[in-house]
Amino acid sequence: SRTGSNAPCGCGTGPAGSPGCTRPAEFTDTDHIHPWSTGGKTTAVNLAALCRRHHLIKTHSAWQVQQASQGNRHITHWTGPLGTRHTTTAATYHRRD
Repeated sequence: SRTGSNAPCGCGTGPAGSPGCTRPAEFTDTDHIHPWSTGGKTTAVNLAALCRRHHLIKTHSAWQVQQASQGNRHITHWTGPLGTRHTTTAATYHRRD
């Protein structure tokens, strides 16, 4: 995996939502950016499709992740232990009726 890469990734409609990850979203964990166990809501702006490796990195390391919405896009900011910042952008999910 290329965790240090700043290549953009999708979330829900393509690769996982972490920098440089190419794992398709259908093979990911749905992660609460602000943990559910500490009051995080189960809402689109607080969820991200992360591969298992990046899910564990986000949860058990010094990486910090913040997420926001702009219109129909989800913006995820990853800040590494040394302060390096990476941003990924993804479109919202589309209903398939």
